[in-house]
Amino acid sequence: PNILELKSLVDLGRNNPPLPSGHPFTGNPWDSYWSSTTTSGGGGCTVSMDNGGRGSLDKEHSQCKVWPVRGGQ
Repeated sequence: PNILELKSLVDLGRNNPPLPSGHPFTGNPWDSYWSSTTTSGGGGCTVSMDNGGRGSLDKEHSQCKVWPVRGGQ
């Protein structure tokens, strides 16, 4: 997902994880996840799923998770 799509999953009124109640995600979402959005400096935009914060990391030296998505129907 791009950064806007990934941020749309976040409920900033919640923490650890900042996902709305009843969310469909399983496993441990408390990590940072890559978006498909790239910064002007070539880094990758991320969203932290422990607090909903947006960040930017160097793609070559950082290990974030990815959240696979598929197109809407």
